[in-house]
Amino acid sequence: MVLMQIDLPIPRKLVRAEHYRLLGQIAKPSTSLREQRAALALALDDFATAKADITAIAPDSRSPGASLLLARACLKMGEAQEGENCLALLDTAVLKPRLRCAVMIEQAAVLRALARPEEATILLESVLAEDPANSAALRKLAAILFDLGKPDEALRICEALRNRGIVTTRLLGTQATALAALGRRGEAEAVRGSSAFFSSEQLEDVDALNSEVIEELRSHPALRFGNSAQASRDSWRVDELRLREQPAITRLLQEIAHHAAGFAASLKPSDHPWFTSRPDRVRMNAWAIIAPAGGCETWHTHDGGWLSGVYYLAVPGGMSKGPDDPAGAIEFGWTERLLDAATHASLPSHLVHPEPGMLLMFPSHIHHRTFPHMCSEDRICIAFDMVPEG
Repeated sequence: MVLMQIDLPIPRKLVRAEHYRLLGQIAKPSTSLREQRAALALALDDFATAKADITAIAPDSRSPGASLLLARACLKMGEAQEGENCLALLDTAVLKPRLRCAVMIEQAAVLRALARPEEATILLESVLAEDPANSAALRKLAAILFDLGKPDEALRICEALRNRGIVTTRLLGTQATALAALGRRGEAEAVRGSSAFFSSEQLEDVDALNSEVIEELRSHPALRFGNSAQASRDSWRVDELRLREQPAITRLLQEIAHHAAGFAASLKPSDHPWFTSRPDRVRMNAWAIIAPAGGCETWHTHDGGWLSGVYYLAVPGGMSKGPDDPAGAIEFGWTERLLDAATHASLPSHLVHPEPGMLLMFPSHIHHRTFPHMCSEDRICIAFDMVPEG
């Protein structure tokens, strides 16, 4: 099989936090600069500043994108009704398709927060009718349907999308979960995929490189505690990983890309939709997670990716490796968020206790989480997605 071409993340000159600080020094920002600053503030979890920047723009001067930013900030601040009022002023019929879908998805999120799930589902199904590969719409729609006790409806939607030729990370994960919720375990595991789609390697002679990467991470300008848009809890993150002046991080990403290309080429032919959707070229998206005592990742998948993985730079020496003690481990399984306790307990899962130098790779649609540890040292890793180009 031809090797998958992997492009590394494009190196940045400035990270969001630096750009945000520069824009904050402008005494009288234009409307356009206010929108830019609000978008950066929202990405950095500074919701009050994002809201203030957009509300400083007269309503009749706001772009649809600015109104969308304001609604998102309001929702994050628990002000869903204000978010709905803001979006109600937009005429979605005149918006370009991508922006129209984004606005409708945000309207659905607001309606869900206002305990109006039926209205939200109508909007989200409309988005999928227009853009059937929209993972954000399917994620939110599935969450509402599972909350309403309708996994059969979620499955119907997934099957309809599959019949239209759609194969996405979110679709495969949702379909497998819906089948599991309906007690169709064999079909659920078949959609989830074979254990042959997993890889675990121990990289050799990497101690020096690991130390250099950790040093670059500790001083990284994008290092921040938490990110409300991600699955991390009580952990430090570097979401904009690659900078021009950080050679160790670049060398490690090159090494990961080499192993990922080799793993993809080694896969035996399969009629599973994950395998048959294998891209010829991908862009690596990578980030770092530094988990102190109590830090963890909640159940999640990686929308947008085809292959995902994690490389461990450092693991606390005091963590147990026993099968009955998951502290600090990563688990591949099924999300408790969408399944009842009895169903979740009946499904198989796979627990991995990490070691420094361990490289794990798996399909992006597989649910996984990590468990907190209570050691004095940090668990440090680089996580990544291989995102199809084009």
